[in-house]
Parts: sequence; C-alpha cells; structure tokens
Amino acid sequence: MSFIDQYSLVVGERGKVFDGCSRKEANRQFALFVIQSKLARFKSDGKSVTLFKNYEIVRNINRPNPEGDL
Repeated sequence: MSFIDQYSLVVGERGKVFDGCSRKEANRQFALFVIQSKLARFKSDGKSVTLFKNYEIVRNINRPNPEGDL
C-alpha cells in the first residue's frame, strides 16, 4: 500500500484555504498567500501563512499585526 502525501495551507483567520496532494500547487498557493500577506490591507489578511505536509508544519510565515489586537 502506497502513501500519498497530503498538503494543507492555513492562512490567518481565514482558516484552511488549500487541501490537496500536489506539492507543486501547495507551494504555489503558499507563495501567493505570503505575497498577499505582505500587501495586506485588512487586519485578517496580514497574519500567518502555514503549510502542512501530513499534519506537520513544513513552511510558516508569521506577520505581526500592524494595528495590534483589538
């Protein structure tokens, strides 16, 4: 029995935005959300971007909230 890797992407307060078995697509989505996080205009957009592979964190970016927690 072969095991297929599962990738998930969680973005700030948005939650899970990607769930699939393509490493290439998971990394592409991660890069897009990191760029979006850098350019964030809204409080919920400027937070962390975390990529999981089989429930383990493989990439993570944390952005400080410029407005502070309200």
